[in-house]
Amino acid sequence: RFTNLYKEDVHVANVHSHCGCTTPSIEKDTLATRETGEVRVRFNTKSFLGSRGATVTVTIDRPAFAEVQLQVRGYIRSDVVFTPGTVDFGSVVAGEQGNAKLDVAYAGSDDWEIVDVRSANEFLEVELDETTRSGGQVGYHMLVHLKPGAPAGLLQDQLAIVTNDAGGKLLLLPVEGQITSPLTVSPASLFLGAVKPGETVKKRLVVRGSKPFRIVEVQCDDPRFAFDAVTAESKSLHFVTLTFAAGAETGEVSKVVRIQT
Repeated sequence: RFTNLYKEDVHVANVHSHCGCTTPSIEKDTLATRETGEVRVRFNTKSFLGSRGATVTVTIDRPAFAEVQLQVRGYIRSDVVFTPGTVDFGSVVAGEQGNAKLDVAYAGSDDWEIVDVRSANEFLEVELDETTRSGGQVGYHMLVHLKPGAPAGLLQDQLAIVTNDAGGKLLLLPVEGQITSPLTVSPASLFLGAVKPGETVKKRLVVRGSKPFRIVEVQCDDPRFAFDAVTAESKSLHFVTLTFAAGAETGEVSKVVRIQT
């Protein structure tokens, strides 16, 4: 993870790896002041095995040119395979339960077993069911639950798979997902621009829901704001027209609009 400590925007022009065993990516290439982003690197476990390392170069071109080199090290095991390789919940609406399934396959000794699955995330819960144990092959079916109540936002965590293998007791399994709010407003912060005294400005807000809903009331404690949104129709997408009528008073305007559904 990295944070922009400058007043100017920081722009990441390129992220690349010097080894095909890793694939780097960056979700957000431009960071405003104090914003935080991250470089993510995945091992190519389908084509590479054993001890692997790579240098990942991050190139920044604004506000000044710079290159940062990150060292990646790890060991790709062939005796334990997770299918898929990540616990991916996809998109889950906040307040609802998410579920992800995967299979664990081990090749080696008949007495290998998973003794525990741990996570520091209180909203993750795991069900483990042994499906195979013969001829050095051991298999498990794993069902991972994302419990209701997980906060909205990007989920990036991991499960610690504890085994009885003396050579490598702990396996880390990435957990990913996007927990979305049942209601979202776009834009989340509305900029009116420079308004002259006596001028009227109209803007539009888009309110989306995971299921149909009605807008009951739109409020602001500033009488200069007016809204056109209340409707008897339930639908998953609403448009709210905001009208700001500037008075004779000058200065900065910063208010909160409350939308009741």
